[in-house]
Amino acid sequence: MTQYVIRRNKKDDQVVFGGAARALKKEAVGSVTAQMSSSGDSSNLDLVQTDIVEDTGSSYKLLYNIPYTQFRTRTWNGDKDTLSVKVSYGSTTDAINGINIVTEFQTSDNAVGIGTDGSVNTTGIITATSFTGSGANITGISTLNITNYGVGLGGSIAGIDTTGTSTFNIVSATSYSGIAYTMISGVPTADVTVNEFAYYQQYNDPGNGSATAGSRIYTATPSDNTNPYYYGTQLSPGQEMRWTHVSGASSENYGLGIWGGVLTYTPADAFDISNWSRSLIFERAKVEFGTGTYDSKGFVPSAGATADYTITTNSTELSLSYNKHTNKLELHNITGTREIIATASSAEDGNPVTISFAVNATGNLPGITTVTDYEYPSTWYVGFGVTSNTELANPFSTLGKRDLHPVYWPQVLEPGYEYRFTSLNSSVVNHFYTLGIWGGDTDAAYGSRSYNHLNWDMCYVIGTDTINNFVNPSGADNYMGSGDDNASKNTTVATATSVSFPKGEILTLNYSPTDGKIRLIDESQGYVAFGTSNNAFSNAQTIYMGGKNALVAAPTFTKRDQSWEMIAYRYDTGNNPAKGWNWRNDGGARSFVNMSSTRDLLPGQKIQFRIPSSGTNHFYWIAAGGWQGPTGKTEDMSSSTHVDTGSDLYWRWDTGEDTSVTNGWAYNTSNSKYDASINWDGGNSYEHHFEYRYRTSDNKVQWWDVTPDNPSAPERIATSDNSLGGGAIRMGIMSIQNDVRTSGSNIDLKELTYLEN
Repeated sequence: MTQYVIRRNKKDDQVVFGGAARALKKEAVGSVTAQMSSSGDSSNLDLVQTDIVEDTGSSYKLLYNIPYTQFRTRTWNGDKDTLSVKVSYGSTTDAINGINIVTEFQTSDNAVGIGTDGSVNTTGIITATSFTGSGANITGISTLNITNYGVGLGGSIAGIDTTGTSTFNIVSATSYSGIAYTMISGVPTADVTVNEFAYYQQYNDPGNGSATAGSRIYTATPSDNTNPYYYGTQLSPGQEMRWTHVSGASSENYGLGIWGGVLTYTPADAFDISNWSRSLIFERAKVEFGTGTYDSKGFVPSAGATADYTITTNSTELSLSYNKHTNKLELHNITGTREIIATASSAEDGNPVTISFAVNATGNLPGITTVTDYEYPSTWYVGFGVTSNTELANPFSTLGKRDLHPVYWPQVLEPGYEYRFTSLNSSVVNHFYTLGIWGGDTDAAYGSRSYNHLNWDMCYVIGTDTINNFVNPSGADNYMGSGDDNASKNTTVATATSVSFPKGEILTLNYSPTDGKIRLIDESQGYVAFGTSNNAFSNAQTIYMGGKNALVAAPTFTKRDQSWEMIAYRYDTGNNPAKGWNWRNDGGARSFVNMSSTRDLLPGQKIQFRIPSSGTNHFYWIAAGGWQGPTGKTEDMSSSTHVDTGSDLYWRWDTGEDTSVTNGWAYNTSNSKYDASINWDGGNSYEHHFEYRYRTSDNKVQWWDVTPDNPSAPERIATSDNSLGGGAIRMGIMSIQNDVRTSGSNIDLKELTYLEN
């Protein structure tokens, strides 16, 4: 068909046609979407479609001169899943009316994406049925205009998969539609639970030195001559992939792990450990460890250095978990109680990993049923020996369980976090447990006297008599009739002096991000430290426990951030807020959030916090008896009314760098920064250090400026109008507009420092 170039007239800014076509009326080029005009041939129509770019003199789309007799259309049904029969138009009026109906394009008109190299040389074309060229510089693809084709485009195209239903999927390193791709370098990661089974051949020509990716696998029993394969989603820290172990013939084997990248190898001999960075070998009735060429590699079995793991049934549920705290891969038996079979001998770098698989001549690919979040166990596990990493929910329920001590809590403790637990609350005499960092034998369970302080790098020993609980002192021998060295170790708990406290109080093991020390704190008594470790630690630490005597319940740990927690939010952005947005780990900035300190403040105590320079539009509140305003996911976070709903005191650090909105404060008018507008105006030239001091004399809160850069500091800013009753109070920060910043040069959420007033 005849084609004409459309240009924008430099003189009068009108759109004109080449040849004999007349100009359209004057209007913005970007608003011209589809129009017709006569080119002087009464038997033809001119179809015009212009671009949104409006540079004077630029060339736009093509004018198609279509004979009336060749103009045909067809329309969608209501669900837009089928097209009607073709309709031909034989008159000018019918054709003009039909131009607004979907046009049926012919094969030659099917290109939906064109890439060029900058010299009008085409480098790639995507059509409804095929892809040709290198794909460089592909632009102009709208997924809304491609029917039944899932398209995901990022910085570059990583692969195309064509299924038997003529569906193709384009996948990049940053996005994908479905699980369909062929390039190992472009394996997408799953942000949510994935319940779709898909395997891919890792190489198109296995073993022959080429990294060209192979096709999707549609059978559970592919040939071992095309080893290895890989699963359709990468495994990210904090995720696990689950499957049911299938055992048939005795020779039915499969393996999985991280492929070493080797290109020249024998596919049928893919189990050779020289081909892998780390691998796990599954036989019919066991997971095989050892030191042979065809044993597992890069994993340490829980039962011992080379001990095989017996798979007892044909329906054993297994998982490969990526521990986000240690960055190590772990093989778990999750059939009933979760059991850690083996742990990687070294950590990954924290990035997602591609898990590869191999089968023998009669083997099956394991049926990965889901990739989902790794739910970290919250109970005690055996620490060492042939039964290590198996659950021991109550380590003191029988005397025999003491032979398996020490036990450990599988969620590691990181700087900035703490474990809360309830202390002993029974009338049992001379029972105690030891909590801390293990330093003893790691090859076997130490046994009934694992509490001996010689086995610990640092520990706290907590005991009981019929009336009180105690923290046993460091350096004491034979304390509470243990018959062995039973004492706290490498802590400030004074030698030969125990700390007594009531039964059932809430204790915490607090790992300070400031000095790296682990403290034992009584939260029920206003966050009083019973002891501090003498040495500082770094990185995540595993907390172990040993103990003696009575058949009592073991402490249950609850992990929490020791400074801030989110109690309300508006938007589902970033990590899923319903599962807990974590200011310390997630970083970034967040608007419309309500953050609360994790600890109460009692009379006689004070808390120090900091407000960054360039801080703006955040409310700082204090609530007695807990926050009663917006919580959870809510829209009620747009004005000071919602702050006032739940707090007793509040003030806003405004865009004018002053406290323009306040409630419940009596300002100290003699303060150097108290201004004529009845505001405290500290300016934004430096970071402000503030203290809330909860007085015992009248149960009021004083607000102090203790900023090092303020020459007048310390200086009282204000005092609360009313008494807060003498009960626990809590502070927080609420954003009703601007972002609360958790990283960068100006951070709103920093560590909170609790002190005695």
